[in-house]
Amino acid sequence: WLSYLVQTGQAIEQSRAVVFIISVNSLGSNQVSSNGARAHEAGNSFIPVLSDESHGQFGDLEGESIVLKAVRTVNNFEMPQAFLDSPTSIAWGEQSLWVTFSHGAIYKLELEPSDGGIKAIDSYATALGDFPSSRASSLVCDSSRLWVLVDDNLTKVNQAMQSLCRIDIRSRTGELSYRGWEGLVWDGRFLWVVHSETNKLYRVDPQICH
Repeated sequence: WLSYLVQTGQAIEQSRAVVFIISVNSLGSNQVSSNGARAHEAGNSFIPVLSDESHGQFGDLEGESIVLKAVRTVNNFEMPQAFLDSPTSIAWGEQSLWVTFSHGAIYKLELEPSDGGIKAIDSYATALGDFPSSRASSLVCDSSRLWVLVDDNLTKVNQAMQSLCRIDIRSRTGELSYRGWEGLVWDGRFLWVVHSETNKLYRVDPQICH
């Protein structure tokens, strides 16, 4: 028979990450603090989950526990009130954040050094697909330009969101559906995209863009 403390210690040492439920009660618990210190010493990653507190509320709590210090290293930003639809994907490139929204627009955002907020620099309609109702499912920036994935079209664009060239992924791969293309990533040489309907991962050479 093993005590609870021994079982907890063994579980922490055998883990790679530890999930902490963040609340007033948990942050005031000596047991949570000791387990947090043990997880930190074991090299575990911390995954904070807010239960009954907002980020701002627990950021104001006093204390020097390992858990509180770890969680305070994660910052959040409120999206401007003008963005009423849900953000769907995000990328960093050309010294700006690029965010797609469920209504179809792409916003270029900039961090405000003075107050830590975010402001919109510009917005663009994603008229890059074959259908009027098309929405950008993902975007990524390579070493120089932004790529936008709309349906089965992978388009390289300039800062004004004008098309420079386009890759018709469906015709290149032989897939039948224009739906299900998502999860765009740049690895430094190739673009990678997932086709969720067939559970396949495709590597795309940007040199075929025309």
